[in-house]
Amino acid sequence: MAEEHPRSTLGPLVYFWIFNDKIIIDFHTGPNYPPAQLIIRLYASRNSHFKQGIYGYMPDGYEMPLASVDEAVEFIATQCGKRLA
Repeated sequence: MAEEHPRSTLGPLVYFWIFNDKIIIDFHTGPNYPPAQLIIRLYASRNSHFKQGIYGYMPDGYEMPLASVDEAVEFIATQCGKRLA
């Protein structure tokens, strides 16, 4: 499910996709630029035998383990704030 948020004249378009095991946030800054993506992913034992827990992925591909849902919310808030600033 994609949800488009209002666009300001200075800010990017922001799209959210929410799935059972991940949240994807796309920041579109212009028609000729690729979107910057933030991803929060939940690895459960039924989905992955190698990883378990919550991980955040930055647009550059950096993976960050998150210890709790609170840390995941903080990750989203911090990274979205940086992208929208």
